Amino acid sequence: MKAFGLANFLGATWLWWIVLITGAALGAFVTCAVRLAVGEGPKAPWAELITAFLAGLAFVIALATYRFTWMKSQNDLFGVMHDRLLSPEVQTARKFLSNATKEQVGDLFLPGNRQHEIINHTLALYETFSMYAEKRLVNPALYEEMWGQNLRSRRQTILWFLEFRKAKDGFESWPHLRRFLK
Repeated sequence: MKAFGLANFLGATWLWWIVLITGAALGAFVTCAVRLAVGEGPKAPWAELITAFLAGLAFVIALATYRFTWMKSQNDLFGVMHDRLLSPEVQTARKFLSNATKEQVGDLFLPGNRQHEIINHTLALYETFSMYAEKRLVNPALYEEMWGQNLRSRRQTILWFLEFRKAKDGFESWPHLRRFLK
């Protein structure tokens, strides 16, 4: 699947502007062409109606294009994040988070513990996904449906990890994940 980023999203909004400007230019062109063919004045009121219709149609098409592109961007980003959360390494981390005691979570912070990196990476993915849902870059209802129960069933273990991390780093990290877990 193609990688998604802010540049792709901004590119999608540029598409919307292109469609809108093209529609406006088309409306202006048709208006000029009709006025040249028929002439100005009261003998061509239908020309104004055609122009207004085409301008309105261009606007509706631009809005539809923007909406379609936005939804496609949300779905693409959701797919990328979902695929990352299904990787074998992340699944191993989820298994650990399902069964770990507070002492086991604390042992993750001992120097050289490879499992700490895997758990940290997994929770960083959840933080990123939670931020995307909060900012509506992915569909929040779909995120809740697919991953909400999964995360909440591991809530206590995740909170222990965040507690140990705060003690180590000296600050609270991953605010979006914390809010999602509430």
